[in-house]
Amino acid sequence: MKFDLIISGGMVVDGTGASRQRTDIGVSKGVIRAIGDLSGTLATNTIDARGQIVAPGVIDLHTHYDAQLHWDPYCTSSCWHGTTTVLTGNCGFGYSPCHPDQQDRYMSMMENTEQVPFTVQKTALTWDWETFPEWMAHLKQLPKGVNVGAYLPMNPLLVYVMGADVKTRPANEAERARMRELMNEALDAGASGFAFSLLGSGNGHVDHDGTPVPTDIMDPEEAYNLAQVLRDRQEGIIQVLVEGRQVCNREVGQKLAEISRRPILYNAITAFDAPPDSSPEVLAIADRWQESIAWSEELEKEGLEVYLQAVTVRGWVELKIEDATIFNSVPVLSEIHQCSSVEELTTLISDPEYRQRAHEAYQPEHNVTAGGGFPAMVVGNAHGSEEYTPFEGQRVGDIAKALDKPELDVFFDILLATEMQVDFRLNEATSRDPNKIETLARHRRVIPGTSDGGAHVKMFQFGNYSTDLINLLVREEGRMTLEEVHSALSWRPARAARLHKRGALLEDYAADIIVYDYDKLTHATTYEVRNDLPNEDWRRVLPAEGMSYVLVNGEVICDHGELTNKHPGRLISTTSIDPESLGQSGSAGSS
Repeated sequence: MKFDLIISGGMVVDGTGASRQRTDIGVSKGVIRAIGDLSGTLATNTIDARGQIVAPGVIDLHTHYDAQLHWDPYCTSSCWHGTTTVLTGNCGFGYSPCHPDQQDRYMSMMENTEQVPFTVQKTALTWDWETFPEWMAHLKQLPKGVNVGAYLPMNPLLVYVMGADVKTRPANEAERARMRELMNEALDAGASGFAFSLLGSGNGHVDHDGTPVPTDIMDPEEAYNLAQVLRDRQEGIIQVLVEGRQVCNREVGQKLAEISRRPILYNAITAFDAPPDSSPEVLAIADRWQESIAWSEELEKEGLEVYLQAVTVRGWVELKIEDATIFNSVPVLSEIHQCSSVEELTTLISDPEYRQRAHEAYQPEHNVTAGGGFPAMVVGNAHGSEEYTPFEGQRVGDIAKALDKPELDVFFDILLATEMQVDFRLNEATSRDPNKIETLARHRRVIPGTSDGGAHVKMFQFGNYSTDLINLLVREEGRMTLEEVHSALSWRPARAARLHKRGALLEDYAADIIVYDYDKLTHATTYEVRNDLPNEDWRRVLPAEGMSYVLVNGEVICDHGELTNKHPGRLISTTSIDPESLGQSGSAGSS
């Protein structure tokens, strides 16, 4: 037998948890056909993997690459770190179904929630779809470097069916019947299920007009209505964002599991490193992830599948105030993000009355899930400010102590002194504690990662979670084996999401494969700024080092960090439907 490709001599970690072995892998037509000694066997192409690790591609179930796919088929930065499959439409944000007069609203919502610039979307999106089946047909024809799945996002669905008064009332029975119909239509077209957030006003995501997005304030019955469709069909999964900075609607996730009897991907679980002298309220928020794990175990005993999607990367944030969204969940501070110009913001934070309101409203617990909040913001570049340039490299909280001023006033004063141009860095966006990260990564009901890829590109990117997890838990701490970590990064999410024959290096499985130099696998400690968005807009990226090859369906898409201009990615689903096998379906105006 002649193979299209043989990866020879590598140390194969197959993702199932089985012990590694030095062996060869033969690939034909995008599928692994043989694993074993293939010396002397013919192949069109060969990769010499001697001295390197060969493992399954990373599966990222929480991304927002819906827009970025239109100008970046590889979903960078994620693919540089070994991601070969992404799921889009998370948190209920997306672009279909959509009436033509709602297009700008959806793009504004995506800008406010996921920080994808409106002008970038306006340039890149063709809007040759209205229904979800048309959206899937559109994705199918896009060049894709990675595999892509899509949820039916609930915000567009609610707006599409309920119209302008979507946030003023529950849906009526006719509207709920229509949404069930559209859910069935979406599943027929290969939707992986549906997704939404329900966090009230305690969410950093806000709608096009600065108010909560529709799902955050909807009657939960709208989601239960769709869950019944999944139960009737016995397919699909549900992604929920019901646990956040100030809100924990855990009971909604449980009821969805009870109604649907399908896997629930519960978001978002994050461990935080609160100082030990913190208030009981702060410590309770910081430790909530442990309660969530215990909760998932209790549901497991009842036969319910709830998987906790966890942020496990040692991440950081770099930002200017105009790009920050971390205060949106604090009403008085969210006014900062509602200012449309430097002049308007200057007027706001110079106003003594506003400062007094801010002092009265802001509580220490607001800092916990905002990387420590403004007290933890490190002044990176004070842009020549005579007063604050000497404090570059220091935290706002420490500067406040040195100046004997309230932290909030120092934060505002730095903004004014630099004319809003100060560069901040938050080094405490997520936990650095290896004990906490190991507990999350090991647990059978936790999906580590949650890159949020494609979103917040002017503040951070967490697509490096795979390389960071390998570095922290295997190479630096020796707490887990490569077998265990790769199982958590690929096999576990594939099984939770019901992805067919992906997530492991086994015969007859898709050849989504990474080859890397274990000793050199790393990344920079600061983001690189690139003007590679449409209209030459900019973003922050984090390339990988030591990642030799990334293969999707048997073709190399990334060769030592260089993209290959090949597009072997497929449109996939967590259901029995193969979207690639479907012709264009759905018709505009079918509502």
